[in-house]
Order: sequence, then C-alpha cells, then structure tokens
Amino acid sequence: MSALRYRHTQFGAVVVGSLAASTLVLIGLGLAYLDPIFTWGGPILMGSVALLFYNLTVEIDAIHLSFRFGIGWIRKRVPLAEIVAVQPVRNFWWYGWGIHHTPHGWLYNVSGREAVEITLTSGKRFRLGPTNRESWPRCWVSVSLCFRVSVCAEFRVDDGGAGNGFFIFRVLTRLKYLLHIL
Repeated sequence: MSALRYRHTQFGAVVVGSLAASTLVLIGLGLAYLDPIFTWGGPILMGSVALLFYNLTVEIDAIHLSFRFGIGWIRKRVPLAEIVAVQPVRNFWWYGWGIHHTPHGWLYNVSGREAVEITLTSGKRFRLGPTNRESWPRCWVSVSLCFRVSVCAEFRVDDGGAGNGFFIFRVLTRLKYLLHIL
C-alpha cells in the first residue's frame, strides 16, 4: 500500500437517525400486532443496514482513490490514472443518501448535499460526498500530480506510429483537465 495522502471519515447522522426511527416504528408495530417478526426482525434488519452505512471513509494514496461505507463490506477503488476531472458540486435534496444512480452518474454519500464529481477516462462520472471541504485543495493536488505522471507516461508509450493524432488529442485533453482543476 502506498503512503496515504488524504483520509476523511464522515458519520452519517441522517442515515443512522432514519434507521433508528424506522427501528422504533417496527418495534411499535410488532408490539401493537404481537408480531415477533416486526419486534425482532425489524431491529435486526435496521441494525445490519446501519452497520453497512453508518459512515463513509474516503482515502487517497499515491495510486488509488478508495472509499468504503460502514464496516467496509461496501467499497470501491479507482486508480488515480483513470481520473480526468474533479470538481465540487451540490446535490439536489431529492438525490438522498446512500448509493444510487442520479442523472450525473452514481452517487455515494451518507449525509449533506455537498459532493465531489469525479470524471473518469471512460467518460463515466460519479459523485462522492461529502468530504472535508477544508481538505479538498490538498486532495486536488494529489489527483493533479497523477495527471502529470499520466501525461508523461502516455508521451513515452504513444509517441510513434499511426496513433500520433490520437496521442496529441489525449495529451491536450489531459492538460485541459489539469489546468481546469488547478
């Protein structure tokens, strides 16, 4: 594992509060109807979901952007070399919390409306949020350093043959995103 450059963990107060309220409602229904499935199954189910989504941890090392929810069973890792753009965004309130698809790609969050939209070389986008806003500039510098390395690596790999036009386009595209981010 490479040296860690950025790490932030956010507690999902909204998610945990909603699950706690749902647990109380299910217990109340179970007691009202004398149904042990609601009385016992509801809290067990809500507790399991709470363990999976009680927080979101974002980490950036020299090679990867990785993030995980709760106890870590739900996780994703993206090589920094595949990231071409990073920009702060504000989600609409109806996008909600958790993991789901939005018009802007996949959204991974546990609380708040702030996020970072990440564009990959494939053109796919996803939003990750929230992260610690005070640390975002440091995070962007880490990612932009990767862009510089990636441009240099492409320069050496693609510098000949019939692909020269495509190569120049890719380098200019990468530089455009690099300048946009910085």
